[in-house]
Amino acid sequence: MIVCIEGPDGAGKSTLVNYLIDTYGMNMIHSNSETKNDLDYHIDLLQKDNTVLDRANLGEIVYPAVYGREPKMDWDDQIDFMNECAEQKVIYIIFYASDFNTLKERLFKRGDTEQVLENAEKINLVFKVLAEMLGTFYDNVYPLDISKVDNQVEYFNEILKNAEESDYGN
Repeated sequence: MIVCIEGPDGAGKSTLVNYLIDTYGMNMIHSNSETKNDLDYHIDLLQKDNTVLDRANLGEIVYPAVYGREPKMDWDDQIDFMNECAEQKVIYIIFYASDFNTLKERLFKRGDTEQVLENAEKINLVFKVLAEMLGTFYDNVYPLDISKVDNQVEYFNEILKNAEESDYGN
């Protein structure tokens, strides 16, 4: 099983990643701005079994735009990667908050700086749009609105149950 997890800081990605590691013995690969992050890099990650990808390809849409750096993947690469995820039946979860105050409260609780909060609303909005759009086009993409879902672990277990019934995640 391969699980991709995307979303803004403070949305609860690490809670779910830690659950997957503890419960399923999954390996975790975290991508960031220092990672190669081109299409080949991401396709290679899909060759690893029993892995959770903490931040994957979508960061190359969101963060370069917000922080003014060159993206390492273009839209064609993004579509190629998402198609490959669908073909390989990767469970792809995109976190966001439809009510930004939910995310803002979480960021304050963890003590994030004003610099993080300054860009958090823009980052969240892009993940929200991507979650809704990709969730419409791909059966393996699951938008997770933290303003409406209190427990990411229960949400994942429901996804996994449905995925097993439709032969995803295997």
